Amino acid sequence: MKGVRDIHGDKNEAFASISLTVTLYDEIEISRGQGIVRQNPAKHRFVATLVVWVMDRYRLD
Repeated sequence: MKGVRDIHGDKNEAFASISLTVTLYDEIEISRGQGIVRQNPAKHRFVATLVVWVMDRYRLD
């Protein structure tokens, strides 16, 4: 990966709902919904996640 940018400039990290541009050293063909992973990634049945909910009160509709 060559770099990651948003409308304000270069970024070191990103979060959900942020629109980003990822630049690569090599030209590849990729579409929305596909992923970029390291070569020969490990396969797992489960994914560990951390969900952060920020609001004044708890509400789940």
